[in-house]
Amino acid sequence: MATLFLMFFSGFIMRPILGLTLFLWAGINVCHSCSSILEENPTTPGLPLLKPVFEFVKMNMVGLIKIKNYIEVSICILSCVGWLFALNPPFFGIVSMQFLRLKYTTSYYTRFVFNKLNKSASRMPIVKIIYPYSFGMLNTWITSTVKNAPAPEEKAKEEYSDDEPKVSEVPAEDLD
Repeated sequence: MATLFLMFFSGFIMRPILGLTLFLWAGINVCHSCSSILEENPTTPGLPLLKPVFEFVKMNMVGLIKIKNYIEVSICILSCVGWLFALNPPFFGIVSMQFLRLKYTTSYYTRFVFNKLNKSASRMPIVKIIYPYSFGMLNTWITSTVKNAPAPEEKAKEEYSDDEPKVSEVPAEDLD
């Protein structure tokens, strides 16, 4: 729903990229619900033919969600300067930053993406010069919302780890 709201304010270049994230989210959810229907009733017409697709999505669900979150974070970062080059309206940058801030508080995968970006930026010598004035400021602003919020029970220990999350460890409400 939030992605549809963002698409309303995005420019003509950002809209297809946001559509891709929406497509990934919808594809994951449709495959998840269809595979549960197939488990309950294996004779459902048409669904047994798509079982390999459902299995592929189940096996790669974490990777697909991470790709979706990388795209969303990239869009939000680019939208801050995109209005200078007429890629999107200025209001889109404000709305997308608020969207990213909210998503950071609720989604483990968005925090995972931010952690990866921080670690990769700290390893590059050229980026170290501009990091405090660009992504560093954005990271400080977005992560400030979580410092006072209680951490989820099971994820508190592994919140900033490098380990890949497993599908069985992620609750269904984090799949957005």
